[in-house]
Amino acid sequence: MRRCSGTAQGSASVMGKVPMGKVPMGKGQNVGERLRGSVVTLVLLSTAALSLFVAPARANHDEAIHDRFRPTSVAFWDMDHGTMSGQVGRHSLIAVTDDGGRSWKQTWRSATGREVTRVIVAGANSAWAEIDACATCRHRLLHSTDGGKTWVHVARNRLSDVSFINDTEGWALWKAQGKTSDRGGNPGIRVLVKQTHDGGRTWTRVSSACRHGYWIDAALSRTGAGEGWIVCAGDIGTAMQKKVVIHTVDSGSTWQRPGDALWSGHLTGVLFRSTDHGWLWLNRAGLLRTDDGARTWDSNRFFESDVDFISSVCFVDNENGYATYQNGDRGAQQFIVTHDGGRTWRVRQTWH
Repeated sequence: MRRCSGTAQGSASVMGKVPMGKVPMGKGQNVGERLRGSVVTLVLLSTAALSLFVAPARANHDEAIHDRFRPTSVAFWDMDHGTMSGQVGRHSLIAVTDDGGRSWKQTWRSATGREVTRVIVAGANSAWAEIDACATCRHRLLHSTDGGKTWVHVARNRLSDVSFINDTEGWALWKAQGKTSDRGGNPGIRVLVKQTHDGGRTWTRVSSACRHGYWIDAALSRTGAGEGWIVCAGDIGTAMQKKVVIHTVDSGSTWQRPGDALWSGHLTGVLFRSTDHGWLWLNRAGLLRTDDGARTWDSNRFFESDVDFISSVCFVDNENGYATYQNGDRGAQQFIVTHDGGRTWRVRQTWH
């Protein structure tokens, strides 16, 4: 069973165990300020372990120290142990926690221009990170098998929305220009589902999805050996977008649509824990939850539709989970926790 993963839809890995203490990333203090005295040690000890395509961080981080931390994705194995990606200036970083996000240790830092868009976890201590250098470049995938302490580069391809159910078995989406267009002639996308049996090193085609209609985006969540969910998203209006949730239990040979189309908000991400329980987070519509396999959805009143923007959601079971979002009223990035399936949330960390 996939543990807990979430993403900002365009959503592991950490590297190098280093002799540095936990770095609290607390209210009113950004990551760079906390790491002023620690990041040089990180670079010196972990450069040899960096993937070949990722340039090592430089010893001089003055340009990043004054920038603010912006979380992009969060994923947890259990309520104590997790990983988070984010931006500090022009650099991406990945941090890990062993106390439920009360403090974080930075363990990986990207070269300028490379953004970690998603972190994903599964099994006891496996993690993956999707790195997207630019909108037209191929995605890059990192893999950790020791809870984020070390990383290897496992793939470079055009896959996204990677979703694993254990250490080796995963699905991902391949999105390419489709044959359908809107009235203005803008092409939609064609969506293929691919699978891996070796932790992401090699991928083969499973099926196609979002076959009928005009779609510009899609998001994936895998929940079992042959079971998974995809959200197909259409053209965007001011605060509207057609979204259809489809479900397979036979590895994509057939897809079923359990409920009606959803219209409010723009697709950001999706997570299912089982056949019944799932969450959908949307720009301009907050967080939705289903307990009946996507037949019906309940909205969450914690998030203000046109003010708060959720970047990532993850759950370790049906009730306990975490999220990152931009609090528009406070002008802050916040890391929050829930113990009732996302109905109520408490703030655990704030970055301005």
